[in-house]
Amino acid sequence: MSLEILTPTDDDQWRPFDNAIATSFGSVPEERDEEQLARSRALLPHDFRIGIVDGEEVLGGCVSYEIEMSLPGGASVPVAALSSVGVDATKTGRGALRTMMI
Repeated sequence: MSLEILTPTDDDQWRPFDNAIATSFGSVPEERDEEQLARSRALLPHDFRIGIVDGEEVLGGCVSYEIEMSLPGGASVPVAALSSVGVDATKTGRGALRTMMI
């Protein structure tokens, strides 16, 4: 087992990870239409997508957004907000989720 983190750079590379995430949330990827896929692509910038594989097998992925966090005194700093974190339910128990979060 060799888990590897990838950062897909285009929609074709992202699609298998998006499907794994959708599956982890109970969706059937084949049933999503092009409008739903286009909306997903528009919301998720390429440089904030993370995928995880075991060899050639796609396990899951997540996305993060840069947001501002308010601090005492009125200051704010940029932080990452994670969303859509998922690992295909048939591929759990390999440490994929933990590896993505480290």
